[in-house]
Amino acid sequence: MPFFTDSTPHPSRILQAVAISLVLGLTACGGRAPDSLGIPGEGLLPCPDTPNCVHTGDRHPAGTEPLLLSIDAQGLSPDQLVAALREAVEALPRTRVVHSETTADLYLHAEARSLVFRFVDDLEIYLGAESGELVVRSASRVGRSDMGVNARRVEELRGHLLEQGVVER
Repeated sequence: MPFFTDSTPHPSRILQAVAISLVLGLTACGGRAPDSLGIPGEGLLPCPDTPNCVHTGDRHPAGTEPLLLSIDAQGLSPDQLVAALREAVEALPRTRVVHSETTADLYLHAEARSLVFRFVDDLEIYLGAESGELVVRSASRVGRSDMGVNARRVEELRGHLLEQGVVER
């Protein structure tokens, strides 16, 4: 009696079904961009009560250091500063800038994707017109824990900005 009968799916059909399920599952991990992105008035929104968010302006989680502009960076035009920020952000793995604007304030939004499951984290940078502090908020779109990914991302960004001379120690 043959192993495969007319009612048994061919192995290639099973493989196709698994591949389609995997693709659909992995692309769903990104989630939709939250409505809480952007500048609601006086800076970036605070982090939710979950451990998957870092906010340098609110020093969240406790012990998070601010990113203070260097004297040299304070002399840059808004366009020059955005270019430097864009370069530092895009040096982060699997991260791309999706929006930036310079009006009276400076704002930049980027998306970072995890390597395997393609989870999306939102990275925002805000600089008020009269401020000397870059406020960075990095948060996961889905889930509760991020295993420290957003904190490491903010510190890696800090390292790139230090190398460029944009922020000071």
